[in-house]
Amino acid sequence: MSAVDLPEIPAGTVMQFAAADWFPEPRRHAEHDVTVVVGAVYRQEINGRIWVRGHVCSWDEPECGRSACWEHQVLTSAVRANLGGGR
Repeated sequence: MSAVDLPEIPAGTVMQFAAADWFPEPRRHAEHDVTVVVGAVYRQEINGRIWVRGHVCSWDEPECGRSACWEHQVLTSAVRANLGGGR
């Protein structure tokens, strides 16, 4: 495990991840694309992936009621693509 050099990613940043970018289980790619309102990005990289926590719901409305409803491993390269304007 190593720390990833990423700029500060403010809460509320919107990121788009293709199905091949994120993992609902450690060895299985997702089956659909997702748009996430970021709550936190953890900088510890494991096998080219980092954890991203956030919301895929109407997080600013009371229906979620949690600090996050989405937390999964995401390819570090996909996070960088979002930050670089490639998404």
